Amino acid sequence: AVSHATFGPGVPVAYVATGGSFPDALAGGVAAGRQKGPVLLVSRTSVPVATVNELKSLKPARIVVLGGSSAVSDAVVAALDAYTAGSVTRIAGADRYGTAVEISKATTGTGAPRTVYVATGASFPDGLAGTPVAARAGGPLLIVPAGGVTPAIAAELRRLDPSRVVILGGPSVVSNGVAAQIAALWD
Repeated sequence: AVSHATFGPGVPVAYVATGGSFPDALAGGVAAGRQKGPVLLVSRTSVPVATVNELKSLKPARIVVLGGSSAVSDAVVAALDAYTAGSVTRIAGADRYGTAVEISKATTGTGAPRTVYVATGASFPDGLAGTPVAARAGGPLLIVPAGGVTPAIAAELRRLDPSRVVILGGPSVVSNGVAAQIAALWD
């Protein structure tokens, strides 16, 4: 219903993520917002009728599936091909954190000063609140584990070389230790 109220036929892209968990849709929401397309939800093994009907209405130029086959099966990816004249591609990493990095790499170039937004990958509220701001600012939303910045996240932050990093949420969700690891990337 959100997509139908916001987008019309001929969108450049529709992002598709599992409705069973939040991380892939959260990170992909920023890319979708910047590229003027919706995020639509599927189950791991099927495309719900509401999503089918919206894809038929939208006629997206391409579809991007977010997450690996444990989130959205290869059969669902194949079924989505019927709803675009263009391509259906998948962006996935080894886990939710890696997928967010891969979404950033696929949709965010380097060069211009930008702000990168960082949220916990353990819960969605702070990242969800920051998604529209990140989309408007032109930077990605990366999610981090409680245990620290992964090598893939560190590499992506270095690649992006942001002018600013905004951590969404207080130290109870993204610890001061994680914030210090992020700051240390440029020391």
